[in-house]
Amino acid sequence: MSHFMDAVPSIADLSGGQKGKLILLHVVLESPQLLILDEPTKNFSPTSQSQVRQLFKNYPGATLTVSHDVNYLRQVC
Repeated sequence: MSHFMDAVPSIADLSGGQKGKLILLHVVLESPQLLILDEPTKNFSPTSQSQVRQLFKNYPGATLTVSHDVNYLRQVC
């Protein structure tokens, strides 16, 4: 087990995109009725951006989003 813990990076060592994914995962698992999102695709790869767009397009609650990502806004809002 200690070998596994040594292999897990600390949050400080994660990239911006990895931190963003971790935060989104935490928020979505809480399943709030309203999500307030500020640049939800910032620092994500094109593949991850597409996955995030799909996630929030199908999100059962309401979302309030601030974004400069025109593709995100067109596909989700």
